[in-house]
Amino acid sequence: MQIRVSINKMAEWLFYLYISTFSYIAILYAWFADAIFIGFILMAVFLALSQNSRLNSTIKNTGFGFIVALLVLTGLTYFFAQNRSTVRTTSWTLIQMLVLDIGILVVAQEKEVIRKALIAYVVGVYMMAVMLFLRYGVNTFTVINSWRLLGAEDIAININSIGSAGAWSASILLMLYGIEKKKRYLWLSIVPILFALISSSRASILIVLVCVIMYSLFSGKRDSVFKAAITLGIMIIIYYVVKQLNWFPTVIERFDELLNIKDGIENTDGSTKFRYEMVLYGLDMMKQHPIFGYGMGQFAYYSIYDGGYYSPHNTFIQVGIAFGIVGLLVWYGIPLAKVIKLRRYGGKDTSLIMVVIIIALSIMSISSQSLTDKTSHLFIMLAFAMPLCSQRTAQLNGEGKMT
Repeated sequence: MQIRVSINKMAEWLFYLYISTFSYIAILYAWFADAIFIGFILMAVFLALSQNSRLNSTIKNTGFGFIVALLVLTGLTYFFAQNRSTVRTTSWTLIQMLVLDIGILVVAQEKEVIRKALIAYVVGVYMMAVMLFLRYGVNTFTVINSWRLLGAEDIAININSIGSAGAWSASILLMLYGIEKKKRYLWLSIVPILFALISSSRASILIVLVCVIMYSLFSGKRDSVFKAAITLGIMIIIYYVVKQLNWFPTVIERFDELLNIKDGIENTDGSTKFRYEMVLYGLDMMKQHPIFGYGMGQFAYYSIYDGGYYSPHNTFIQVGIAFGIVGLLVWYGIPLAKVIKLRRYGGKDTSLIMVVIIIALSIMSISSQSLTDKTSHLFIMLAFAMPLCSQRTAQLNGEGKMT
């Protein structure tokens, strides 16, 4: 028994440690993150083997089918691909993520583990902030406005990644405040929100805005829709006040350019036009191979020589091209089915994960979050683990098994 307990705790702490590296450290020191990853997977395997009930419950009560389906699709579409070397390269990253997913489902079987995992992500974002200040000092806010931030001599970190890390962290803190009503979460959310703003990343800012609105909708109260509408109205007012005061001019300018889409795509900025073209190109590709798609990595293979598009910057398009309609049903259908299942059990704890999973799926559809984005995978797996946590809680309380 003592061995099992120690393995359990080791797996948990390696899990938290690895999550804390997502935002920044894994980019700067990949070897360090890889070592943690391997250690976590080994501990998860030992934990599953030493507790067969944990392995069985993981397979029966989680989104294990999501992982298996993606693995099968990855192997199947390999034979359809025009360039198989590209499939091998991109599939390896996805397979690593799916292995991590299995480890998460084995380890995260208690609500407190999920809560600590979310906090670990916030800790990682604060470590990112500290490292940036150590490198750039007070000039951090000037440097971070550039499109790419040099994290090391040979590594360029996309500023959008830093902005989205801050946005996800702020979303977690705001939702924890909604559940626990502890003001420290509000104070802690200031730095991540600031990073999202100064990154001028529209997707990052949208993550925070969508989080606030979705949490209002899923608050479980009768007037939740009314509160969500009021929240949206307040956000619009704040936007125009900030615009009049000329605060965060880069952010305001970028959103104004995006809002100009109402007058036609030709009136928007270059980035929006480019993404619009990539989406149209991707839709045309999907029409040609709608069922199983082209295979992993084929968008870049076809488009980089045609339109110069290296990525669709839209996960809906990316999944559709890689795995077709079948893949889209797996990627979006299974997580959404879990969200629907969670609603049957209610409670603020489940509301937190429901909000996060909906944000993850929606933002991935409209932003540059990739098919193999670690953060999105993390939130999806935690959502899958929630029904299992609810079942274990019900059993401990003598309420019997959930159906």
